[in-house]
Amino acid sequence: FHCVFFVRYSFFFFFLMIRRPPRSTLSSSSAASDVYKRQVQGSVDVFPELLTLVRDFDLDITEDGFADNNEYLEDLLKPDGSTERDATRASIKSIFAKRSLISMEAPTKSEKAFLNSWNGDGDDAEPGLPPAGDFVESFEKSAELILEAALANPKRLGDTMLDGAMLADLAEEIVNNINEKPVDLHDALHSIFDGVCRRAAESARDQITASIEQVKSKLPMSTEELEAELRGIRMMASSNYDVKVKESGVPDGDPTVTTHMDDLERVLADKWDFITNENEKVILEIIQDKANEFETRLRETVDEIDMEDLGNYCTEHDEVQKQMAEEFGQAISFASQAMREKAMDKFISSSIDLRRRNLERARLKQIAEEQKRQKLMLMGAGILIVVAVGIDGDPFDELWALLQILWFLPILMVGMGVYVAMYQKLPPGTMEVYTTVQAYAGSIKEQVAAKPKESKEKPE
Repeated sequence: FHCVFFVRYSFFFFFLMIRRPPRSTLSSSSAASDVYKRQVQGSVDVFPELLTLVRDFDLDITEDGFADNNEYLEDLLKPDGSTERDATRASIKSIFAKRSLISMEAPTKSEKAFLNSWNGDGDDAEPGLPPAGDFVESFEKSAELILEAALANPKRLGDTMLDGAMLADLAEEIVNNINEKPVDLHDALHSIFDGVCRRAAESARDQITASIEQVKSKLPMSTEELEAELRGIRMMASSNYDVKVKESGVPDGDPTVTTHMDDLERVLADKWDFITNENEKVILEIIQDKANEFETRLRETVDEIDMEDLGNYCTEHDEVQKQMAEEFGQAISFASQAMREKAMDKFISSSIDLRRRNLERARLKQIAEEQKRQKLMLMGAGILIVVAVGIDGDPFDELWALLQILWFLPILMVGMGVYVAMYQKLPPGTMEVYTTVQAYAGSIKEQVAAKPKESKEKPE
């Protein structure tokens, strides 16, 4: 067979220049028999009708017992023992359920010269057709039949009319197959399947990308919520892919369906990993922000607790820690259990460090106050000792002079009374003064008690 392939907008047709083989060579072979058994799966009407155009047809088919051209074509499609030709014949019969033969008369010498002028430089080309005759009549009749078939029944894949991209895929694959031996038109058919599946997968990938962006805008999400969203995206993408493939008439068992579905699954797996990592990143950022917020609140709250009673401080600190830990856990409830546990451990550790710091500060403050009181006591005792040593003469006179110096004490007492009446509490520093005075008084008592008593007995 010699084949020339042409592409038209709505129909594919073949120009086959066929020489009929001798009848004695028409015999079947095992290879051709195997090819005959291959059938296209599904209901695919890719080629509504195969028009086989035989030019330079100078045979009288009625002499060989053929009723018409179509019967002659069917005889030509019988296997003759040649593996390559039989494979092509089997593919034609398997794929093209509708097929017919159109014959054209051989042009005369003058008509050939006229047609050859079309390939000239342009100046010698003659427009139009050669003068009327058997060749022109058969040419116009063949063109009319081809155009009528193209307009009446455009190519379809299932219920879908082939578009430009599908036509291009088909044309490329058929030309490639025709240029290689043996010619297997099944490959051309599968090229359409491959193109349909590829475009369906691309559409599904675009849908996955758009859906992933929508999910990204909802972050953060819990692991369960995110997995549910991703499962929904996978189901929707797979369903849309299957629908597009089936509506285009691609058989379920065709390997291109699985190939492009596997590619789609890989894309979905990559997107799944990407959005999972993004979700984890957002969750960690929010956990860090919340941890800083609650640690600041904890520090401000426990710093206001009275540190006079350290036992009471520890109790209140634990209560505040427990309450804020519960609130912190609710604020990061969207995170996974492992993330929550890690964040809670860090928060509790920070709270323990804060309590340890405050207790240390309170202890140092108590030590400083104790040292301050001791210094004041020593200073007061020193003053009393100086006064006591400096008393000269009658002690009562010295005491009276001291009381005269302390004339301001009544005024001080009246002022304290007014302050208590207004503010319902003692003036600042009162307890410290009271404690210091008590310490001085105790020191004086100790000194007096330690002084030896003089004997009142007169010597003889």
